[in-house]
Amino acid sequence: MARSHSERLAVNVGAGFALKLVSQLMKFVIKTVFIYTLGMQYVSVSTLFTDILSMLALAELGIGNAITYALYKPIRNRDYPRIAALMAFYRKAYRIIAATVFIVGAACVPLLPYMVKNVPDITENISLIFMLYVVNSATSYLLVYKSTLLTASEMRWVISKTSIIFTFIRTAAECIVLLVFKNFILYLMVGIVEHFIRNYIISQKATNLYPQIKDYPDKRLEKEETRKLLADVGALSLYKISHVILTSTDSIVISLAPALGVMSVGFLGNYRLIFNTINSIVTQFYQSFVPTLGTVAASGNTEKQYDIFRLVFFVSFWMVLFCSTSLFCLSEPFVQNIWLSKRHVLDRSILFALTFNFYVNCVIRPLNAFRTGNGLFIQGKLRPVATAILNLTLDFVLVGRFGVFGVLMATGISIVCTQLWYDSSLVYKNVFKRPPVEYAKKFLARFAIAVLCIGGTYMLCEFVSGVIENVYMAFIARMLLCLLIPNGLVILLYRNTYEYRQFISRLGFLTRRFRKKAGMGKKARRAGSSADVSTDAVTPEQENPAPPVDMDDDPGSFQDNDI
Repeated sequence: MARSHSERLAVNVGAGFALKLVSQLMKFVIKTVFIYTLGMQYVSVSTLFTDILSMLALAELGIGNAITYALYKPIRNRDYPRIAALMAFYRKAYRIIAATVFIVGAACVPLLPYMVKNVPDITENISLIFMLYVVNSATSYLLVYKSTLLTASEMRWVISKTSIIFTFIRTAAECIVLLVFKNFILYLMVGIVEHFIRNYIISQKATNLYPQIKDYPDKRLEKEETRKLLADVGALSLYKISHVILTSTDSIVISLAPALGVMSVGFLGNYRLIFNTINSIVTQFYQSFVPTLGTVAASGNTEKQYDIFRLVFFVSFWMVLFCSTSLFCLSEPFVQNIWLSKRHVLDRSILFALTFNFYVNCVIRPLNAFRTGNGLFIQGKLRPVATAILNLTLDFVLVGRFGVFGVLMATGISIVCTQLWYDSSLVYKNVFKRPPVEYAKKFLARFAIAVLCIGGTYMLCEFVSGVIENVYMAFIARMLLCLLIPNGLVILLYRNTYEYRQFISRLGFLTRRFRKKAGMGKKARRAGSSADVSTDAVTPEQENPAPPVDMDDDPGSFQDNDI
């Protein structure tokens, strides 16, 4: 039986959540070992170089998103010649990107003394460390392009499953290297080797999924198709630049500030690990959702898309409200009492800025998903330029007066002043054919609820911490408050709304569907066991059975009567 869109989405989201949960837990493990074996100096260098390499990722220019969007229709129609042509274009583009990243990265080596202020006291050569980061980034482009086939086929779970296995292997190897050898260079080499092997295996899985494209080795895109694709890439490059500036320049600006320096980046990195852990888990929902949305968008059903958006926007708000409340109320006691120590705690204003950025960035993700799923790349391509310019301007204006807090707030202010209102207008007018004021009203109402919920929960948490002396029991009590208050508030306020009823209905439908399949699987296994002990003669067909046809893994098997 073919999986419906809802089931594919549920499997992809579940696998994605599992991957992010595992990977982020492993990051906490390895960072803890890192801090206690090598020290904060190495953490600071690692954080800074990771952000600098994120800037080099601009060479990708959004080609991946453009190719993924272009693959939806040919995958749906099983148009293997066009799939082969798109992958040939993608392979060539990524080889050029890999070379560009390596050359530009090598050219940055002489500039390192200007980018790294107050160089930490480490024994290894800074230039060698940086080049290992460059090599890791460049080689990742040589194989990873084939994973786009899995993403566009709503089969991200294959990528997630493979990545979970390799995350455990990599973390174990890195911990051994740090604990036994205490060698940063060897630690980086482990990451490079793991990254390459993982991408190779995922690449082979994608190749095995579409063996038909091997029949068209010389198939290439027509000139008109190439021009259209490059136009989309050109527009997406602006979005890519804006995203990198929003997420990766903060560490560089802070590092350049004379009063702050690289060590401030390291301490901020501890908080960012916590926020990025939750952010990456939430992101899995949207990453898994976009391919499904792309398939639905291909049908051209505006009302269906709007109904889906209402549901996704509501679920997004619910998730983000719970996560934002928990992050604001639990991060400081977690860093101080559970994970590290009091000397690693930053000012509470920085926690406020991180939470504000997290909420704004995550709650508008449904708009981004619908913009991408509908291929709205060229329309509004100057908006990300405005976002990037405003963010950089505010970074340098606010860092002198407000320090780290000013740099972080610049990101959230830039998103609100540009992306929030413009992208909602773009999607509502071009996709839903509705006035964007509908979105503005819902966003403001839900933001007000979030402010009251986070503020009220925080005050209760502080009261509880003052009453309970044991720091571990106090942390558990804070966790319970963060679990009960935001979730209870959403159920209380929205239990009679269309979005809430739709969510409960979908959840019940998927639960019944999976239980039914699980029951069928148990019956099949019992039947198989009975057959194993049978004394009946075995026919030639039973001795050499034909390979089973797994319709769940057939990317062309879609059902349009579901989400």
